[in-house]
Amino acid sequence: MKKSIFKAAMLAVLAAPVFTACEFDQYPTTSIPNEQSWVKFSDATNFNIGIHSYIRGICGVGWYTSDLQADYYQPGKGYLNNGGTTYDWSFTSRDMGGMWNTMFVAINQANNFLNNCDKIPVAMSDSLTMAQYKAEAYFLRAFAYSQLAIRYCADYDPATADTQLGLPLVTTVDVNARPDRASLKASFEFIKSDLASVRQYIQNTNPASRELVSTQMLNALEARVDLYREDYANAVTLAKSLIDDSHFGLETTPDGLFSEFESDEGKEFIFVPAATPEDGASNYGIYHSWSSSDNAYSPFFLLSQSTIDAYEASDIRRKAFFEKGTVKQINTVVNDIYLLNKFPGNDALTKTGADKEHTYLNIDKPFRIAEQFLIAAEASYRLGNTSDAQNYLNTLREARGLVATAHTGDALFKLIKDEWFREFIGEGQRLDGLKRWGEGFTRKGQAMQNGDLIMQANKERNIELTVENSDQRFVWEIPYNDLLANKNLQKNWK
Repeated sequence: MKKSIFKAAMLAVLAAPVFTACEFDQYPTTSIPNEQSWVKFSDATNFNIGIHSYIRGICGVGWYTSDLQADYYQPGKGYLNNGGTTYDWSFTSRDMGGMWNTMFVAINQANNFLNNCDKIPVAMSDSLTMAQYKAEAYFLRAFAYSQLAIRYCADYDPATADTQLGLPLVTTVDVNARPDRASLKASFEFIKSDLASVRQYIQNTNPASRELVSTQMLNALEARVDLYREDYANAVTLAKSLIDDSHFGLETTPDGLFSEFESDEGKEFIFVPAATPEDGASNYGIYHSWSSSDNAYSPFFLLSQSTIDAYEASDIRRKAFFEKGTVKQINTVVNDIYLLNKFPGNDALTKTGADKEHTYLNIDKPFRIAEQFLIAAEASYRLGNTSDAQNYLNTLREARGLVATAHTGDALFKLIKDEWFREFIGEGQRLDGLKRWGEGFTRKGQAMQNGDLIMQANKERNIELTVENSDQRFVWEIPYNDLLANKNLQKNWK
């Protein structure tokens, strides 16, 4: 019998590693019983290293999949239905379990630490360090649950949140647990409680330490959470604290913006998880699929012309995020096709002796200052503070090479949404934004970079697909095995 993802996540923490794994989800072959792992302060330090690994490991989960569901891409003729059910919205509960699995493994690692760290005698000289460890464990749990709430739950409505389905909330490691789903209101209250605990214990207040959990990283996550739960006033306050922080800023040139994404460092980023070649990094080669034998790129999906056209000629992101290359699909070869080049590869992450060409290894960067400008703009607009919304939006627009706007009302809101589209391509925000705004979309099937490269069969189910805002697949279904093993879980889909 297949065990549920939830139970597998519980089992993963019961044998504690003797050595910290280098790769996310990689476990050593030797272990000691969990109850014998919490004896001295160095044990807490070892588990804390694992907490850092799991924070890094959940940063970019679901980005590609959720963007593929939206309206950025078109399938190439050689895509062979790879990602096809995601793109045509026919996926099932068996297809979207990866994020659920990854997040619950991380949640249970956090629970394991929080349930056991107080067993360790802590000298006065180590007390502040232990407090920071606790803050990081609470942050991991809140971060994981926030991503689950956004992707596996309906959009938050304060008027109905106490009756909307939320998440199974777990604080212990129990392989026999069969938790039901709390309400969405209770789920977000749980996340907020964890964030309050982070704020209680956090010791790192240095915005320059972008590799560690800090108050700035906490504010970035909480601003995002508050935007989704419609606490707009607090979202603005938290976002503004980061916007006003001189350690962060917006790049104003294409070379500067490209360089930051390439090197995984710079003033745009609030948090960049520490990583080495041995740790591993996200491989974004799926956006290129370089073939040395063909001397061409053969990605499964290509950017639509409507996506390219969304970036004006003066927009620095057009040069920073895209590059032109030769693309091959089956036997058709076409030059000067735009490819997403937002993750060009960081040479520092390439292992010694390995080829540094076409690696596309970059660190996932989940919190950026650009997001805080858009959170502040959207939340200010929702509060009716038009002038503030314009100011936050125009600061971002002008930094990216666009003219300031004096639009108000619906026209202003559209421009805010357009900036979310342009700024966060490749970072998994598009589908979540559409759900937050209660909007569907229609793909512009006729807007192709080159029709000879694009799979045009069944257009109405693919490149011309219309998705209504009421489509149940805006919310991913809980994995099939978990629904089967735990009858207390209610389905998302009818």
